Amino acid sequence: MEFVVELEDGSEMVAVITEIDGDKVYTDSNHPFSGRNLLFEVEVANVREATDEELDHGHVHEYEKRGVK
Repeated sequence: MEFVVELEDGSEMVAVITEIDGDKVYTDSNHPFSGRNLLFEVEVANVREATDEELDHGHVHEYEKRGVK
């Protein structure tokens, strides 16, 4: 049985009851694909050179403004 758990920060996650033993209930809140091998097919839609600032910081900056989503 799946149910929604509300976390302290107000966000929610799905959990599954895996076992009931008397007054104890065991749950699993791992993602349903946890422990599985996944294969993704992707298409690269855009490639650009990194800016000097991005190279210095080691990550992308302002990606939405550059047309990459």
